[in-house]
Amino acid sequence: MSLAEQAGEDAEALLRQLMTIYDVKTLVAELVSVGEQHWSAAILKRVVALGRVAERLRPQEVAHLATLLPSPPAHHPHYGFRFIDLFAGIGGIRSGFEAIGGQCVFTSEWNKHAVRTYKANWYCDPQQHRFNEDIRDITLSQRSDVSDEEAARHIRESIPQHDVLLAGFPCQPFSLAGVSKKNAMGRAHGFACETQGTLFFDVVRIIAARQPAIFCAGECQKPQKPRSGAHFPYHHADAG
Repeated sequence: MSLAEQAGEDAEALLRQLMTIYDVKTLVAELVSVGEQHWSAAILKRVVALGRVAERLRPQEVAHLATLLPSPPAHHPHYGFRFIDLFAGIGGIRSGFEAIGGQCVFTSEWNKHAVRTYKANWYCDPQQHRFNEDIRDITLSQRSDVSDEEAARHIRESIPQHDVLLAGFPCQPFSLAGVSKKNAMGRAHGFACETQGTLFFDVVRIIAARQPAIFCAGECQKPQKPRSGAHFPYHHADAG
């Protein structure tokens, strides 16, 4: 592959990456600000659809678009440890662990708006980081036809080795305010809440399969105390 061809592929990859973060209107405004040529939403969409990004984008435009991606942390590439960020939201928990020298190698977040914000603010190494949406696609917890051994193997294949696991799993089924609201609405809470309450067990599966040195999970006291604490020793036993 020639240098020109490689540059073209890189430019297309950059633009497609930015389109997962910013809307077309924003990208058009950024391209117009460079002042190299005329751009509109229709032109940008057509260029991408026809695979003509390399032909259309000029070097100055590519250089400007590259500034829209978050920069690596100051300690890149000399990281002190590796961590994963589950139920990441917009990266609040990540901020502290990256600040002390950590490298995020895996992120899982399903909310599309949170994902856009996360990608706009946090550097994700294209060679060493993976972004995932639904954590159950990794743990296979909804697949009754998959054995525990098969699920563990899939987790190890999907999630890179790491030293620290971060999991800000949904606290609504356990928090005082969340439980009160669900009771008022006649809905199940705690681990009986099938929408959010069981996601903790997906974290347990990942811990058991990957055995990180440290895990930091939860954001309220109630997960320790449902059913008089009956579940808490069980969680620790499952996690090894």
